[in-house]
Amino acid sequence: MEKTCPQHGTFKELYWGDYEQYKRALKYDYTGTPLDNPRTKTEKGCPYDCGICPNHKSHTVLAIIDVTNRCNLNCPICVEGSETILIKNSQVCKFTTLDEMIHTYAEAGEYHRLCENVDYVNVEKLGIKVPVLMEDGHIAWSNVKKIYRKRSPGKLLKIVTETGRSITLTPDHKLLTWDGRRVVKVRADQLKPGDTILVAKRLNIGEYKEVTELDVLKLLRSAPSEELANVYVRGVKPYLRWIMESFKVETFADLAREAAVTWSYSWDTLDTMPLQVFYRLVDRFGIPDSVKRVMRLGVKGKKHEIPAVIEVDEPLVRFIALFVAEGNFNVVPREQYSIVITAKDAEHVADVLRRIKWMNPRIVRYDKYGVPEKTPQVVVSGKVLYLLLYYGLRLGARSSERRLPEFTLSLPKRLVGVLLGELISRDGYVARSSRRTVVGYRTTSKELMQQIQYLLATMGVYARIKTTPAERHPAAEHDCYDLQVSSKPELEQLLNFLPKNSTVARKLEKLLPSRGRPTLKVWRDVVLDSVKYVAEEEHSGFVYDLEVDAATHNFIISTVVVSNCFAHAGAVGYVYEPSLEQIRDMMLNLRSNNPPVPALQLSGGEPTVREDLPEIVRMAKELGFRHVEVNSNG
Repeated sequence: MEKTCPQHGTFKELYWGDYEQYKRALKYDYTGTPLDNPRTKTEKGCPYDCGICPNHKSHTVLAIIDVTNRCNLNCPICVEGSETILIKNSQVCKFTTLDEMIHTYAEAGEYHRLCENVDYVNVEKLGIKVPVLMEDGHIAWSNVKKIYRKRSPGKLLKIVTETGRSITLTPDHKLLTWDGRRVVKVRADQLKPGDTILVAKRLNIGEYKEVTELDVLKLLRSAPSEELANVYVRGVKPYLRWIMESFKVETFADLAREAAVTWSYSWDTLDTMPLQVFYRLVDRFGIPDSVKRVMRLGVKGKKHEIPAVIEVDEPLVRFIALFVAEGNFNVVPREQYSIVITAKDAEHVADVLRRIKWMNPRIVRYDKYGVPEKTPQVVVSGKVLYLLLYYGLRLGARSSERRLPEFTLSLPKRLVGVLLGELISRDGYVARSSRRTVVGYRTTSKELMQQIQYLLATMGVYARIKTTPAERHPAAEHDCYDLQVSSKPELEQLLNFLPKNSTVARKLEKLLPSRGRPTLKVWRDVVLDSVKYVAEEEHSGFVYDLEVDAATHNFIISTVVVSNCFAHAGAVGYVYEPSLEQIRDMMLNLRSNNPPVPALQLSGGEPTVREDLPEIVRMAKELGFRHVEVNSNG
């Protein structure tokens, strides 16, 4: 419905969402009693004029007054915080979770506290984008306006589909479903087995800034200060000279005063200084890229060091994949820091690592210790490397915590294929049965599983997931996820992205079926996936939601398409709350109609947040309204 108001201009609202239902409702159409004293003149005619014009065929029976747009956010429409989401920021594509997202952008955005249990960060100016589903079924990118956080209601629902996709959210949160003809938003607690929800199949990242190097100095800032206590920056002389020349600092003592540090002349003579002191200088003076590139980092008293800026090339990407699949940390605080990769082909793994110039791997074989059946290990020692992998890249300490670097999808496409191929060759498989060929990957990390789902979606490849609950195996501590790609079209698409000389590609070429057809129901960029079951889960902590700019009001998380946050005072950026006198004037206006309005609904964001609501109801009854109702979420 389109209307034009002299005061507020032209606006457009959806009056009825289903045309077929609208036609069925027309048989109950009743002309009624027209208004004897219309308040407006006919301009464009019904329904384009604002207000009840002389052409209007019936009077108002139930009037609605919005008494506020504030909300207590009691309606639990949020998603569990560990669900993985893909974002683009500054043209860099990143993996993150909702929980991490609000912490990352809390300082850069505008923090607001809505009420005791709800806060949000306004990130509209930060240029953060998330994938959303458009009306035509294609996936595009939309700006995020706000990130909401709310105390968990205690019980959440886990939706699991026939292809193994899952998402955990509050009962009232809506998912996008397919009713056979069109997309419909349905609450999680109204879904039942067999219902069809939408899951991302193809994700076009679009233009992005390729990550070709790692700024180790920047990444190590996320490590605790106690872990950095004996980490030193080497090659600082050029930096100190640059500061003195650029900022006209005459002596090292003056430089120390400017940065509020206690100067040690050994920093200049030995060409090294503590990393935490170095950060103080950088915060005060900045640092040019050319100077940073000649620096190294190491531990006091240790010879081993790594560059302050590391090139992201094939050997490094393969090392990251090897650690994610087969690696562990061997750490004795303040004594030993080692990265251990267990592999039968230890010599081959060591050769890959030796191609990284600053890495010095050694092979440990256990046959000389009388344990020949134990798999050899490749060991790389170094505290700085440990800090980089654990705190900087956050690859996870245990197999159930494994994750890819957040910037994985911003790597050059060739290197994304290298990483995926190495992962599958280590923790995956290529197998052929009498019925089909399968490429699979197994992990106990839910986050890694979701990241690989996204990674495959950027290739147009859809993986089914088989989950084996931990309780099925007495020795298992975590669920096991098995991602499987099996139809010929999907396998061919995957093969296009894998390096031609990789073990996985060679196996797949040999086992690729000669015939095959798509086995998924696909609409544009999404899979029409059936709900397998809905399970209730206990939950404590926080749940989250996003408000996006897209007119379709949805976003994609854990590859599932869900509805985004509704609008209220915090969302629109202002509070609408008429005074008692203004509300009284509205009521008098309604009662002065002929015939007068008999019934009234008090609506808005959440009317019960108004402490004077009883007085508003009393005033309505005094002015002659026979029926007064409140539209509340309870």
